[in-house]
Amino acid sequence: MSLKLSTPFSAVDGSQKFTLGSTTPDHQGREFIYLQGSDSVASYDVVVYNSAYLATKVAAGNRGQLAIAQGAVVGNNFGWFQIKGLGTVEANGAVAASTPLYLTTGSGNVDDAIGAGNLIIGMLTDTTGTAGAGQMHAMLSYPFVGSITAA
Repeated sequence: MSLKLSTPFSAVDGSQKFTLGSTTPDHQGREFIYLQGSDSVASYDVVVYNSAYLATKVAAGNRGQLAIAQGAVVGNNFGWFQIKGLGTVEANGAVAASTPLYLTTGSGNVDDAIGAGNLIIGMLTDTTGTAGAGQMHAMLSYPFVGSITAA
C-alpha cells in the first residue's frame, strides 16, 4: 500500500509522522523510504541505514542499505530518503558518465574512484557525470554496499 503525502519529500519532521521503513513511490517512478536521522545529514547526502531505520552519513568501510537524503534530516528528526529512480547525490570530485560509484572517505559523498570493498551495488552515474565535487545525477535501484570489489 502506498502512502499519499501532502508534503514534499524534502520536508523534515521534528517528530515521527509515519512508520519507520515505510516506502512510497512518486509520479515519476522514484521510490522513497521514511527514516530517522542521527547526525548532520544534509540534502543529497548518501546515508547507510540499519534495521531500526536509523540513517547515518556513509563513509568508506560502511556496509548495508543506502539511501539519498531529500532534506537536512539532522539530529533525531525524520524524513524521506530516495532508494529508486533518477536522483541527485553529492559527489566527492569529478565523476565520469555511466560509471559505477564507490564510498569515499568524504562523509556522505560518493565517487567513481575505485575503493577496494567500497563498490556500491544499485547506484550508477547517469549519462552526464560531473566535472567536479558537488551534486550530480545517479540512477538508484535499492543501493547497498557489501564487501564486493570491482575486478
